[in-house]
Amino acid sequence: ESEDPWNYRSSSYEGRKYRRALDCARRWEPRSGRALEIGCSIGVFSRMLLDHYAQVTAVDISREAIAVASRRNPAPERLRFARGDVRTLRLAQTYDAIFCAEVLYYLPRRAAAAVCATLDAHLAEGGVIVFVSGQLGGADDFMAFEGWAEVLAARFRLLSQETVDDPSRPYL
Repeated sequence: ESEDPWNYRSSSYEGRKYRRALDCARRWEPRSGRALEIGCSIGVFSRMLLDHYAQVTAVDISREAIAVASRRNPAPERLRFARGDVRTLRLAQTYDAIFCAEVLYYLPRRAAAAVCATLDAHLAEGGVIVFVSGQLGGADDFMAFEGWAEVLAARFRLLSQETVDDPSRPYL
C-alpha cells in the first residue's frame, strides 16, 4: 500500500536515530572504507552512509524493499542493494562498519549463532558493529527477541552502550 510504511523518509525520529548511529560508528571506527547495512528497507539510511563511506552494501530480506531502494537510489556505483538474510549472508568482502538498526529483534534467539557467524565473517579487523534496538515494551503485534544486545556483547567486544531517551521512543 505504501513504499514507505514506516515513514523513514519523513520521520524526525528516524533521522535522529540514523545520525546517532552514524556518529557512533565514526567515533569508534573513523575509516571511511566500506559499510554494510543489514535490514536496509527502502534505502534511506543507506543513502546517508554514502556521505561517509567509499562503498556501501545494503541488504534486506524483502524483495519489495530492495526494489524500492534500488529505484529511489539510482545508482552511484558505490551503493549496492542486495536481497539477503543475515543468517545465511555470504558476501565476498569485509566491512569497516556493519549497521544492524532495529532489525535483529525480528529473529528468534535460536538464530544467534548464525547471525554472529555472519557478522564475524563480514567484519574487517578493527571494524565496528553498530546495533540499534528500539525498546518494544509489550508490543503485541509480533513476537520479538529483545536479548540481542547481550548476544552480541557475549561474542564481540563491547565498546559502548547507551540508552537514548528519545521522546518518540527510547532505543538502545
